[in-house]
Amino acid sequence: MQEERQIQTKDAPDNVFMEQLTALLKSKEMLQIYTNFGDTQKFSVGFVYALTSTEILIAHVTPYGKYDGYIVKQLKDIYRIETQSKYINKLKKLYSHEKKEHTVIEQTHNSLVSDLLSFAYHNQKIVSLELLESDNDDIIGFVDSLQSGLARISTIDEYGKSDGVSFIKTDDITHAVCDSENEIALKTLAND
Repeated sequence: MQEERQIQTKDAPDNVFMEQLTALLKSKEMLQIYTNFGDTQKFSVGFVYALTSTEILIAHVTPYGKYDGYIVKQLKDIYRIETQSKYINKLKKLYSHEKKEHTVIEQTHNSLVSDLLSFAYHNQKIVSLELLESDNDDIIGFVDSLQSGLARISTIDEYGKSDGVSFIKTDDITHAVCDSENEIALKTLAND
């Protein structure tokens, strides 16, 4: 029964939450966003940074109100949005004391995934990429190049060591994370 419900939920139109997300983008209000169908208690917190008809770019915040990089999610995966909760108010207070802010990501592509990959390339940031809705970090590494819908990633392992090169179609990326605590830790290991 659970699997059938997941499929029905995932097939919902991408723009169900568009009005709310657009308002949150304009107001710069913090939100909780739910996309994990397997564990409905899990969510991401941050600010809507950019929005297209199919994707959302979130300036992510840790559970302690600290900078946590950026996440691109597919709108079709969103099943719940929450704002103005006690938890969010707590994180807003903590984030306001944070010394590191989210920097500007130029939107030059017609894909937020491509914009995030371009940002990672130009700033030597590590990315974690899910492919084809696998629910895994299929590729983790540095973006070497990005052109014509093809990305070249120098992959690294969990210890920050080189682990080959992957070429992927950007259209196959269903979830992307850049510069979160995990990627920052891996970059530190890679630079040692």
